Amino acid sequence: MELEGTNSLWILLKDVTSSTKENTLQNIFNNWHQGRDGWEVAGAPLWLLAKTNANSARQIPLDDYAFTPDVFWPDQNPMVMELKRSNKYEEISLVEVLHHAWHLGNLEMKGGRYPLPVVVSGCSPWMRSALCYLFAHGLRRDSIRLLEATFLRSSKGGQFLWLYEPFAEWVPSPCNSLPAWIPQAWQRIEKIWFHVHDCETWVAAPLDWTHPRPYTPYPGVFVAKVHGKHKKYLVWVGSSEDSYFLWDGTCEGSDEIPKCELFQENLHATP
Repeated sequence: MELEGTNSLWILLKDVTSSTKENTLQNIFNNWHQGRDGWEVAGAPLWLLAKTNANSARQIPLDDYAFTPDVFWPDQNPMVMELKRSNKYEEISLVEVLHHAWHLGNLEMKGGRYPLPVVVSGCSPWMRSALCYLFAHGLRRDSIRLLEATFLRSSKGGQFLWLYEPFAEWVPSPCNSLPAWIPQAWQRIEKIWFHVHDCETWVAAPLDWTHPRPYTPYPGVFVAKVHGKHKKYLVWVGSSEDSYFLWDGTCEGSDEIPKCELFQENLHATP
C-alpha cells in the first residue's frame, strides 16, 4: 500500500503462517548460513544471527531407537533446535527439544555441557503458559529459548519470516532514545516504548498497560528491522483488526501512518 499523496511507502503484508508447511521452516534453517532459502528475516535475536555455520544435524542412535534433531550447531555456544509449523500439537516441540538436548549433551558434547534447547513454532498460549509455570518454579530463563515464527508475504512476491522471542527482556525506552526512524507521531510521552533485548525490535504499549510478560499489548505496535537491509522494517499494528506492513522508514507526518488504535490521532489515515 502506498499512502496517496505522500512519499512514505507502507506495503500491506499477508499473514500466511497457517498455510505454511513445516518443510519451509526447515529449509530456512538448513540454509540459515547462506540466504535462508530466499526468506528475509526480522526480529531474530543476536544469539541466533551469530550462527553462521551449516546445520550439522544427523541421526543419533540410542539403545532402543534413534532421533535426528531439526537443527544442531555444535560450536563454541552449542544449540539444538526443534522446528514446528502445524495448526495443531506444536507444543510437543518442548518435549522433543529437551529430549534432544539431554542426549546430545551426554553423547556429543564434552565436559558435561549441554546445547541450548530452542523451540521455533507459532504463537501458542499453551506453550507460553507452560514455560511461565516452569520459570515461576525455578527454571532459569536462559536454559531454554522460545521463538515464535510468523510468515508474511507481499503482493509483489516478497517473503518475510518475523521471529519474536516472547520471554526476552523488554527494556523501557524513553522517546528521546528511540531510533530516529520511529515515526515522530508515534514518539509520544503518553505511550510506553520498549526495546526487546538482544534484537532490533521495539514495542509501543498504552501508558496504563500493566499485564505481566509475555502478554502482548492490545492495542500495540511492534517495529522490527529486517536483518541486513537498509530502510526495511516490518510493522505489526495490534488492534481490533491486526495488520502487518513492510515500511521503508520514511515518514513526513501523521497522515503517512496507517490507522492505529494506540495512537488515536492516526485513525483518519488511509489503511
